[in-house]
Amino acid sequence: VSLYLKNNEFSNTEMAHLRLALEEVSGIDLQQFFEQWFYQPGHPRISYESEYDSINGTFNLQISQEHAFQQKFQAPFSFPIKMGYVIQGSYKEYEIFMTQENEQISIALPSPPEFVIIDPQLNLLAEYTVNYSFSEWEKLLSLPVNMGWKIRSMETLLLSTEDGYKEKTIRWGLQNASPTLRELALHAIENSNWSGLEDTLFKISELDQSAVIRAVAWRVLKDLSIKKDSKYLFDRLSKENNPKVIAEIIQTISLQSSGLKEMYWIDSFENHTESVIIEALGKIYKQWKAVDKLSFFENHLY
Repeated sequence: VSLYLKNNEFSNTEMAHLRLALEEVSGIDLQQFFEQWFYQPGHPRISYESEYDSINGTFNLQISQEHAFQQKFQAPFSFPIKMGYVIQGSYKEYEIFMTQENEQISIALPSPPEFVIIDPQLNLLAEYTVNYSFSEWEKLLSLPVNMGWKIRSMETLLLSTEDGYKEKTIRWGLQNASPTLRELALHAIENSNWSGLEDTLFKISELDQSAVIRAVAWRVLKDLSIKKDSKYLFDRLSKENNPKVIAEIIQTISLQSSGLKEMYWIDSFENHTESVIIEALGKIYKQWKAVDKLSFFENHLY
């Protein structure tokens, strides 16, 4: 990019000028890359069919591509793409180079693969059509694939009403190292009014390293009307320093009780400068119908 800017300083440019600069630095011919990803509209939609030939011991795969926006290709996309598969409990990947609308390959395998996924790391700008069962979506969660696949898997499993997939997925998500997946699990609890995880939710609200996750956990606890004694809540409030989490805790306190002690703790945040806390206080005072407080917060909220 530096070479492109230097060569074309104070000049009008076209896409070709960027391509030439990139080719000069990389030593790679990028004509086809620019033709299909910049000049040709749309992107490929990819699907596959497969079967295992037990007689010859081969796994036969056909990968198909179609244009996502046009009924017919002007020219097929050309790209390398990986297939991930599980064989005898071991995860492996195999690279394929597509140049046609349909590519067929055969791989010698001792038994049928237990699971197959196309572009497991989502390296390609494409759509993927798959027909996994719920058990296969669950299997995908344990594989070393891109986060996008794991999110899609969780979203699918959370819609299931079969064999406890939803509950197992929520528990798996809450224990996952990824904040994105933990948040997705928390939202699933919130949206389904699902109880039974009170202790886990309080643990997350207290110990999770992500302030976003702690705030979401408190919101779920609040929305599900899960209560904790005031002493615990005040202790958590005194130890928390993230404004979003503080806002959720004081709203939780306000819903549990509007006694003098609770009002005192909540009032102590009136001089806070963070807008998220000011907004939370405004909601609380409206809920309490504290008319003497509303005028003070109108300037902050409106």
